[in-house]
Parts: sequence; structure tokens; C-alpha cells
Amino acid sequence: MNESIAVLQRRLDALRLLRSERMQYVEAHKAIVSPIRRLPPEILRLIYKNILQYIPITIDPAHLRLSPQWALTHVSSFWRAVAVSTSELWCFLSIDDEVFWKHRIPVLDTILARSSTSDLFLDLQLHYYANNPLLEMLFSHSSRWCEVSIACTYPSIPDIFRPNRPFTNLRNLTITCEPTTIPEDISGKDIGVVSLAPDLQYLCLVSIPTRCFDIPWDQLRVLHLYNDEGMEILHRTTHLKSLLVSGNGPPLQRHLQLPDLQSINQVDAGGALQSLTLPSLRKVVMSGGTENTEQLAELIDRSSCTIRRLTLHRSDEGGAIDILPLMPKLDHLRYLALKRSTLDAASLEAMTFARSSLFALPRLRTLELDTSKFDSRTFAMIYSRTRGNTFLTEEGNDIPPVRCLERIIFNSSMLSNPSSFTKRADVKALLVILDKHGVEVTLTPANRYY
Repeated sequence: MNESIAVLQRRLDALRLLRSERMQYVEAHKAIVSPIRRLPPEILRLIYKNILQYIPITIDPAHLRLSPQWALTHVSSFWRAVAVSTSELWCFLSIDDEVFWKHRIPVLDTILARSSTSDLFLDLQLHYYANNPLLEMLFSHSSRWCEVSIACTYPSIPDIFRPNRPFTNLRNLTITCEPTTIPEDISGKDIGVVSLAPDLQYLCLVSIPTRCFDIPWDQLRVLHLYNDEGMEILHRTTHLKSLLVSGNGPPLQRHLQLPDLQSINQVDAGGALQSLTLPSLRKVVMSGGTENTEQLAELIDRSSCTIRRLTLHRSDEGGAIDILPLMPKLDHLRYLALKRSTLDAASLEAMTFARSSLFALPRLRTLELDTSKFDSRTFAMIYSRTRGNTFLTEEGNDIPPVRCLERIIFNSSMLSNPSSFTKRADVKALLVILDKHGVEVTLTPANRYY
């Protein structure tokens, strides 16, 4: 009897082992029939592009496996084939030629081959521009450069923009130059971009005087100047749509009207805007103190323009009340308070709708607050602009038409942990009111800028 039981036990153990092996085999092959493996390559390619298209590839063999584009090629042969054939994944490159560039030539050659004929978007940190095979390989594809940001020394610029090097597809160009490398006696004859970049529309110059370049200024649509010079060049930018001015440069020697300019970003611009007239101006971003506020008020009055969107990047203790009455048709206000925790009292009072107040911004629809403090005055101001304020929506009153707020955006460092912000009792009460009256609420982290 015992012997028979032992025989049966050995057979049972063998069957259990066989079952375990079969189950392991099934588990190992489940991935073959998973839904992701049955996706058509067109759908998989769209997923890749939507997630990774704007993530740059750092050309460094030691960190290639950290690149998501490269990781896709190591999942399966099918994923690899789709990733390699999706040229848009290989077009965003970040290159610093200072470290071990000789070892990165095969990597760059592979990436450029995979990008095929697609536009290239480059972030270049250039140190060794002379006889550098890595850069020569990039320059051989200069006709595909579309958006390029270059940080370099001034002596390298003529080598980058050689007369025989076409940039026929270049539309956005940012050049950052080390100021100490710029000689005192310079001219625009060293660089000729006119014939090389016929489609150039966006130009950003950081720490470089505009007299360093011969550029097709009249075809530019967006110009950013981060230096103390260059305002005189605006006489040649007759088709600008957007302008950023940073630096304490002198005002223009003669008056200038830019009829197409719709957006201006004034960052501590000194007297740079005193001689401008901008009749089509619609969007303003302003930073700085009382002097900039006065300049903006004079600009609006002189131009007879209608401002629709305003960002106040305050860095002093002055208020916004001085300019709010000049913008009765403003529909989007973004207020960033750096030194103060909230809007100043005068601005809050002017924006709070009440019969007894001198009311500002009657057409405001979107309010964006970048504050580190949410207090009762801010609560009262927001509530007064909703449909909960019956006097605001009352028919037959003696006030001009006033638009209720449609959207509130909280953009602040306090939103690094949004849940802690929304759990506050006063914030909870406001969110309930806003939801009741159909106001959209958005929480945005503080790392968002202009």
C-alpha cells in the first residue's frame, strides 16, 4: 500500500512540475498577444510623435540610453523599426561640443540619417568651432536647419555663417554671445545672413549689438533684443508683429511708428519706448518700476491702441492702478507679484465691482494671479466679478455693460502641491462659488513664464 502511494506521489510531483513549466511558458509569451503589439505602425508612430517629438536628444554616448528615442529602439524589433522610420523623433538635438566630441561623431551621423529630410531643431553650445568634424557634419545639413539656438563666442560667428553655407529653411534664430569676446570695433561686414536665410522671421540676440549682423530686418516678424543697444534697428523692421526689449538703452533718435506690431514685452527697457507709436498693439508684458509704468501709459495714449491682454511682472512696490483705467477693453490680465504676496490694495479695490468704487476693466474675462498669498481681499475681488454678485447682473441698473469673469488661473509657487492649496477652507469656498457660477478654474505651477 505504501509503495503504491509513493508511486502515485512521484507521478503527481512530475505532473505538477510539468504544469509549472507550461504556465511559465504561457506567461513568457503573453506579451506576444498584448494589444500594444497589435497596433498598426501608423498609430504607434503617432503616439511616439505626440510624446517625444519635442524632447531633444543629447548627443552623448555615455547617456544615450537615457534618451527616450533611443530606448524605443530596444523594446522589440517592431518598435525599433517604427521608431527608426519616424524621422520627426530624431530632429531635436542638443549638442555641447566641449566634451569628448570625437566619440560622438558616429552617434550624430546615425541620428542625422534617421532624421532623413525633416526640419532640424538645434540647441548648440559651441566652443571649438575651427576644424571641428562634429560641427562640419551639422553644417552639411544647414539647409534643413529650422529653429536654432546657438551659444558661442563672437569670433566663431563668421565661421558659422559662411557665405557658402545655405540656411534656406531657417525661420527661428537665437544667438547668445559671451560679451567679453566681442571686440570694440565691429561691423556687419563679417556676417551675411540676407542671402543665407531668406525665410528668417524670428530673431533673438542676447548680449550682441545689432551692428554685428547684416540681417534681413524687414522680413522679421518677431525680434527679441537683450542688450543696451539696437533700438535704432527698429527703423528697418517695418513688418514686426512682436517685440521684446530688455536693457537700459537710450530712446530712438527720431520718432517711429510700427503699424503691424501687436505684442510688446518691456523688461526694464529704460527709455527705449519713448519714441514709439504702436497703433495695432494688443498684448503687453511689462516688468520694472514706476518709470516703465509711466512709459507704458504714455505709449497707450500716444498710440490710441486697444490693449486686450496684459501681463504685469511687478518687481517693485508700485501698483497697477495707474494703467488699468487706460485699458477698458482688456479681457485677459496676468499679474505676477515678485516682492509682494498679492495684488496691491489700490489695484484690488479698482478691480472689485461695487457701486461705490471707481471700477476698472469692465470687459475682463480671464484673470491670472501669480501670488504666494490668497487673502480675503483677493477672494472679495474675484467673487464680485462673478454672477454671484447680483448687482453685476441686475437689469436696468445705471452702469455700463460689465462682463463676468469666465476663467481664473492660479499660477504660483504655492501650487507646487496643488492639493494643499485646494484643501484650504477659503479656497474651497471660492472654488464652490466659481463652479456654481460657471467660472473655469485652472491651477498652473509657478515655473510658467510670460
